[in-house]
Amino acid sequence: MSWYVYIPIALFLLYLLVRAWRALRGAFVKTHCDICEFAFAPEEEKYRWEIDGQWATLCPRCNKKLENKIAAERFDAFFAEREDGADAPAPDAAPRREPIPAQVKREVWRRDGGACVECGSRELLEFDHIIPVSKGGANTVRNLQLLCERCNRMKSDQIQ
Repeated sequence: MSWYVYIPIALFLLYLLVRAWRALRGAFVKTHCDICEFAFAPEEEKYRWEIDGQWATLCPRCNKKLENKIAAERFDAFFAEREDGADAPAPDAAPRREPIPAQVKREVWRRDGGACVECGSRELLEFDHIIPVSKGGANTVRNLQLLCERCNRMKSDQIQ
């Protein structure tokens, strides 16, 4: 038998060796989630958060839970500062238009994910009428959207 007959066998053995090395490397070199201690390979998606002044590595599942918790806290804080009477008109002020019902606000907030629908910002959010009240728009879920202050000012009273 000639030596070139052994080339495919050598290549196959090299292939198996590389696969075994990659499997072993993945088995011994793992990253652990600092919350649930789930071990995952370094190539997998991981997230870094600063928690109590220290950096933590999180798995995708714990990252999603943390994002949902932060969104819920922002949601509660957003409505808490408006329910303390900040939106209530002064007794001697001119009559104002009908306020947006709290249930409608909550539904719009959940639908838009607590972020500006134009730029994705989560700061200085405002409820915007898609069809302005001045042009006959209503306080319904279909006619409201969340916009940050900047995007809302750029839109002004235009219908988009």
